[in-house]
Amino acid sequence: EKNIVQHYCGVRPLPGPRVTGRAAGTPGSVTRRHLLLRDEGATIPTWSIVGGKLTTCRSLAEESVRKVFAELGFPIIDKNSQRVLPGCLYEEDREACDSRTKNVAARSGIPEESIEAVSQWAVGLYGRRAPHVFENMMQCSQAAMLPPLIGDSGLPTAAAVFAIEQEWALSLGDLIERRLMLIFHPQLSLATLHDLAEILVVMGCLQPADRESAVLSEVKCLQDLYGKKIVTQ
Repeated sequence: EKNIVQHYCGVRPLPGPRVTGRAAGTPGSVTRRHLLLRDEGATIPTWSIVGGKLTTCRSLAEESVRKVFAELGFPIIDKNSQRVLPGCLYEEDREACDSRTKNVAARSGIPEESIEAVSQWAVGLYGRRAPHVFENMMQCSQAAMLPPLIGDSGLPTAAAVFAIEQEWALSLGDLIERRLMLIFHPQLSLATLHDLAEILVVMGCLQPADRESAVLSEVKCLQDLYGKKIVTQ
């Protein structure tokens, strides 16, 4: 048990007979594909996504565009299935991206001894968008006084700022569990949580008076949902 860092259970919502219009069968007969359902009672055109999985995300996007644009009367300009996804980085382009990321990370204030590790982490998570993470930090006036690294995690503050400004992160849970994936950091510490809370305060997402309660709430959430123990020293 002492070797278990955390636990996790993923639950996939699948469309039932009422949604599909088919009789209930064996669990294996339930479709794993997504369904895009129109809410006829909504005052504005509204659809709900039911089921699906990551491997069908492109077809979901194409189907959504077809249905929504048809309702709004917009033409579909490009439906090229070969369009690269955001952050897509081909192996032959990685060296150039690594070099550019290191350069921008250094200019953003990352300590020299941390540039290599920080850049590798950023390219691994953001792909070709990695340099933009640090460029965004340098253009953010609110973040000017923040330290370059988050707590004792060794990860860049720029990543948290990018998540807030570009990826709609609004809470500690958003940053830790869904954007920066710190939930998988084996030595996630209280110092890191406090630094992330401070970033949220500086960026206007958290009231200063709520900082401590937000940290305590996230510590409890990580323990209850993931069995994650936070390092306190």
